[in-house]
Formats: sequence, structure tokens, C-alpha cells
Amino acid sequence: MKAWYNKVMNDRVEEKIDKLANALGEGFKEVNNRLDRVEGRLENVEGRLENVEGRLENVEGRLTIVEQKIDLLRTDVQELHYDYKKMLTRIEKLELQTFGSVQE
Repeated sequence: MKAWYNKVMNDRVEEKIDKLANALGEGFKEVNNRLDRVEGRLENVEGRLENVEGRLENVEGRLTIVEQKIDLLRTDVQELHYDYKKMLTRIEKLELQTFGSVQE
């Protein structure tokens, strides 16, 4: 009788262990499925970030061109200002020679 009881109890324990192992296995499968979905989303985010980085590089390149054009315009304005001052001085000299004073 004792042997029969021990066998029944061992069978029950083993059955419970098998159920627990199956439940753990199913849990791990679910975790793996969720991790796969997270990895997919991360890959999507990485792709989008690469796209944004490419667009930012394009914007940086265009800004560099704009900065260069602004520098050229500044140089042109400085040259025009210098030429204006030079011309104004020449006019004043001519007025002095012609009229003896600067005309306003």
C-alpha cells in the first residue's frame, strides 16, 4: 500500500512539474514573441532615424551654401560702401575746385 501511495504521489508531483514546465515554456514563447515585436519596432525607428539624419545632412549642406552666399553679399556691400565713400570724396573735391566750397 505504501509503495502504491508513493507511486501515485510521485506521478502527481511529476505531473505538476510537467504542467509547470509547460507553463514556463509558454511564458518564454510569449516573451520571445514580444521581444521580436519590439525588435521590429526598433528597426523601424532606426530606419526612420537614418532618414532624418540624411535629411539633416542635406539641410546642413544647404545652410553652408547659404552662409557662403551671405559672406559674398557682405563682401559686395563692403565694396559698394567703399566705392560710395570714394565717389563722395571725389565729388567733394570737384565741388571745392569748382565752387570753392562743398555744396549741400
